[in-house]
Amino acid sequence: MKSTVFHSSLDMAERLAAVLKACSSAIAADVPGEQDLGFVLAAYAPGRDEAEIAAHNGGLAFYPASVVKLGWALVALERLEAGSLEAHPELERSLTDMLGVSSNAATNYVVDCLTGTTGDTLLHGGDFAMAMETQQGPTRRLAACGWPEWERCQIVQKASDEDRYGRHMQFRDALGHNVLTPLGAARLLHESLFANSFSAGVTQRMRGYLARPVDAAAIAAEPISQVVAFLGGGLAPHLPAGSLLYSKAGWSMYTGDPGSMWHRHDAAFAALPDGSGLLSVVLTNGERAAKSETLLPALGGAIADACLPLSGLPRDNGNR
Repeated sequence: MKSTVFHSSLDMAERLAAVLKACSSAIAADVPGEQDLGFVLAAYAPGRDEAEIAAHNGGLAFYPASVVKLGWALVALERLEAGSLEAHPELERSLTDMLGVSSNAATNYVVDCLTGTTGDTLLHGGDFAMAMETQQGPTRRLAACGWPEWERCQIVQKASDEDRYGRHMQFRDALGHNVLTPLGAARLLHESLFANSFSAGVTQRMRGYLARPVDAAAIAAEPISQVVAFLGGGLAPHLPAGSLLYSKAGWSMYTGDPGSMWHRHDAAFAALPDGSGLLSVVLTNGERAAKSETLLPALGGAIADACLPLSGLPRDNGNR
């Protein structure tokens, strides 16, 4: 298992800067301030499971919305493989819908299966202490991987389109919200696709759940798309024939809780026919960004302009 898979790159920093410059007007229109945009850009040479990387606000904490579902899924699939979580058709349906159409109800079923609890009613004394300890199990599992990018990150809450109630309000008050940094989100996506901290069986299943269409007609046919208004909306039209796209979007509108509302995010990986890959993560804060269906596609298109074809990427000396 590798602790370090990302290597800082001046070349990727220049490409990231080019993307930010190309989209400066869109960013200024939709993003409230400099601290409200996090951005990671990473390139993988053919056949490599490590990447050259650059980040803007890479260590800044964001409410991750549905991007956090990557973490819940990884831990659930690992436990299923180990036999410590009972496999059953409803759990498989929930995992599929949690990642495929970003269902919050499906996510919360997965969380209940992982934590062995049901319902949201208030808890007290030892019952609450025990439930809170169990709720932090997946975060402890991910922290045990020793990823440098996991600093400041945690997954401790169910998914919600509204405010939290009962024990999940208690969890929020005691533990805070789910948190990912752009680099933490990038590491979750990397681990979902490459057999490093998790088995090849787990990553194979994650690739199946996270696969997105790249053909325009197939994208348009999706009833609930994680491509159209996200990075893939701008990136997919520029991918060479035979490319694959994997992603997990996240968005939250009004929830009544200032800590969890108004976000639009995406974590995307383009696997190219020559075996190279391009990983990008964008996390945003603010009502305009959350409502914008053009900001992330604009960034996706600019990423393609700055980074494709990947075969032209120079290799930084001293990073290996």
